[in-house]
Amino acid sequence: MALFLFRSLVCSTVATYQTLAQGNRLNKFDPSRLKAIIVDEAHHATAPSYLRILSYFNSDIASTNHKGRRDTVPIVGFSATFSRHDGLALGKVFQEIVYHQDFLEMISDKWYVSQSQLSYSHSY
Repeated sequence: MALFLFRSLVCSTVATYQTLAQGNRLNKFDPSRLKAIIVDEAHHATAPSYLRILSYFNSDIASTNHKGRRDTVPIVGFSATFSRHDGLALGKVFQEIVYHQDFLEMISDKWYVSQSQLSYSHSY
């Protein structure tokens, strides 16, 4: 998952979850200087490891690791997967789904390219 940390309209920082989860890496970022955080593959955002990172930037997200912080950097998520197999609700991080289209609907609306198959046979 990539996290995009926007400092202004023209400057952004791209970081991976794996990098931000290491040591004191989060402390290098001042949430008050960020405009927004964009989370790719947002269905991962409710995992405890992601919640620890996201709660650093937005105190409305429950986490016990950043007590006393009052930062509220907006968090926007993108994902093709709106549910998790472990049942954790995305509402823990995101307030609303702005746009959603079911994949069956997308197939009928021709959003997906038709599949074709090619096979090759070789005899020795």
